[in-house]
Amino acid sequence: MFRFHQLLHAFLLIVLSGLCLSYLFIFPILVLDGFPAREVRDIPWLSWIFLSVSFAIITPTLWALEHEAIHGLLFDHRFMNTVAGHFLGYLLGIPFHILRQGHLVHHRLNRSVLDRTEVYSLPAISLGSACFFYYIRLCGGLYVGELLTNFLVWLPRSIQRNLLQKWTSAHMDDWQASVAKPFLAAPSLWLARFDALINVSLLTISVLLYGPFIWLLIPGFMLRGFMISVFDNAYHYGTELDNAMGSFNVKLKSPWDWWLLNGNFHASHHQRPDLPWWQLPSMHGRNDMSNGFRYLWRQFQGPIPENGLLRR
Repeated sequence: MFRFHQLLHAFLLIVLSGLCLSYLFIFPILVLDGFPAREVRDIPWLSWIFLSVSFAIITPTLWALEHEAIHGLLFDHRFMNTVAGHFLGYLLGIPFHILRQGHLVHHRLNRSVLDRTEVYSLPAISLGSACFFYYIRLCGGLYVGELLTNFLVWLPRSIQRNLLQKWTSAHMDDWQASVAKPFLAAPSLWLARFDALINVSLLTISVLLYGPFIWLLIPGFMLRGFMISVFDNAYHYGTELDNAMGSFNVKLKSPWDWWLLNGNFHASHHQRPDLPWWQLPSMHGRNDMSNGFRYLWRQFQGPIPENGLLRR
């Protein structure tokens, strides 16, 4: 069984990377070759639509594979797992170190004041301001911020430390050990910068290949950004505060649970982050929610005042 899933991960990596690379590089090379003389009506629209939609639709599966790599569960060989994690980061356009540390911090700080994106406090912030920033983040802003880390990692370490201090120190005493040190550790930070250099280079090459047809590249990234941002906090929306286990499971029928690699069993994952995705369904219990994909749209009800949620 374990060997089967190792082979499945390798197969998914090959197929999904092929779709990503086709949209980013192969389509403009083979289809838009000689683009100065090509007219818009000559573009094979069905091929472009298929690739751009595929580029977005495979994003949850890409993230699910990256998620397994973050927890050291994608491959049993540590080196292979790390290499695959960096490669998946290139496909997502985000440094692996940022994704890994960000996710591990999420496990520690889930539903704390630093990690409950839909919650706002009155009168410190008005409902209007809360809605403005919340919906920007929900509709793609999160992914834009993640892409910007390709540039933020190049800031001097002292500036990065100051930024992390402003974000965390008011709410936690051990911010240096819990947040700053993991993010700013020298070997990992330099690896993040190397990943960022590759990410920016790949995107630049893709933009140059598309040339005047760059507008054909934008929809795929917009759809991808929307999907990443919408899925990010969906399993935590409205759960109790100050509870690191605050999340829920969602029952989905196949093939949707395979599309997410059982990411819908999110409460189970928070309880046992050491378990691979195929073992999570055996853990589900009283936290189940049988409302399918409606859990995604619950978030569009908007931000929730802090006093409107229970505390642990």
